[in-house]
Amino acid sequence: MQAVLKRLRYWQLAHFSKPVADHPLYQAIRQRAPRSFLEIGVGNAQRATRMIELASQTVDVSQLSYVGVDPFESRAPSKTPGLTLKQAHRTLQALGAKIRLVPGDPFSALSRTANELSGIELVVIAQDTDTTVLERAWFYLPRTLAADAIVLWAKPSKDPDGYRFDTLLRADVDRLANKPRRRAA
Repeated sequence: MQAVLKRLRYWQLAHFSKPVADHPLYQAIRQRAPRSFLEIGVGNAQRATRMIELASQTVDVSQLSYVGVDPFESRAPSKTPGLTLKQAHRTLQALGAKIRLVPGDPFSALSRTANELSGIELVVIAQDTDTTVLERAWFYLPRTLAADAIVLWAKPSKDPDGYRFDTLLRADVDRLANKPRRRAA
């Protein structure tokens, strides 16, 4: 009976939940069974909660690790509303996975923690992530990734949810990380 309920929950999330744009993410979790996640842009933690819930269907939840990068309290008012660091920690810690929350923008957070993170199998980049800051953060991302990692990057689109996920493989991330950057004078 438990297996049937898990399968129904997967189908509900992967095919009928809102936002529809997140369906490929849930399908990727089911297909790849990742144990470690990095999410850039935690927001209200709904997506993180669902990712951990789905992953725990195939792996014991105590073996899952989740790293969330978000501005938390320093979020710009123009951005989508999100949780404070304390609220996010309380919400995600209750799920039973190993949780690490890193406040800051993607560049500052990854530049501080990239050497401590390793073996990340699935990276999710939220749709409201500042692309200019993300451009600088690509340099640090490859050292955190597992060899077969994928990155799902939510990019603006004309879809009803306003975004869709593009899938980047490890080679794509390496290419972005090695892209020449303009230096300030």
